[in-house]
Amino acid sequence: MSSSYKRQLSGWLSYAFASEVFVVVSLTLFLPICLEQFARDNGYLRPDYVEPCSSGDNSDAYAAGRCAVKIGWAWIDTASFSLYVYSMSVALQALTVISMGSIADRLFAFIGAFSAVLFLPLSSSSPLWILSAVFAICANVGFGASVVAMNAYLPSLASASPEVARARIILEDVSRFSSEADGEQPSVAAQESVTAPLLGVPGAPKEDHDGLDAALSRATSRISSMGIASGYGAGIILLLLALIPVTKLHGSTFSLRLAIGLSGVWWAAFSIPAALWL
Repeated sequence: MSSSYKRQLSGWLSYAFASEVFVVVSLTLFLPICLEQFARDNGYLRPDYVEPCSSGDNSDAYAAGRCAVKIGWAWIDTASFSLYVYSMSVALQALTVISMGSIADRLFAFIGAFSAVLFLPLSSSSPLWILSAVFAICANVGFGASVVAMNAYLPSLASASPEVARARIILEDVSRFSSEADGEQPSVAAQESVTAPLLGVPGAPKEDHDGLDAALSRATSRISSMGIASGYGAGIILLLLALIPVTKLHGSTFSLRLAIGLSGVWWAAFSIPAALWL
């Protein structure tokens, strides 16, 4: 296993370790609750839209779904605010993925992590509270686009893995022996390096090509499984840490912002090796 391959593999696994934390801690748990809390703290009770939802004696009315927040000219149910934000982020994510370039992995990773960190200084009582929706959209788009870009490295990593390299050498030897037996010169494809695309080696039996395909499939599954395991392992670690302030502060808006901000800091910090080694 070459040092270059080890460095690239470590960089890829490092990003999985970094980005999946945002999914486990923020995207699926604290971010929807935080967005709803932001909306509730700035919402008013229906039908008069005069009394704030955050008043201490309005818990029953809020539980009955009578709280709405004004976004532009429209009144939106505070419980649906996070759903609208998520829908917008998914739509923008789809448009971004089909139009991004080769620098997307680093650029969008930075955008996503920085947007999550910006939840830390943003208070729900601030007149700029609506920026929470912008930060959530940018973080989700950044995550989705960067993961798609990083997964594009997976085929080349699998192709350069030791098991695929061994399978390719066996295939080249078989092809060479077959060519010599037929009085032919070894094919040019048989002399390519182990980092060449897997286009097959002419002259080799189909069974040997199947063995090469199977080795590539196993390498892809192994590397992908390592990334998933390391990512969700990191997410569980930070989730346990984030639950401490959330529990101590009884689920306050600040504790939710702190959990989201910590996931952004983690995401940014462990993305550095990926930026350097990939």
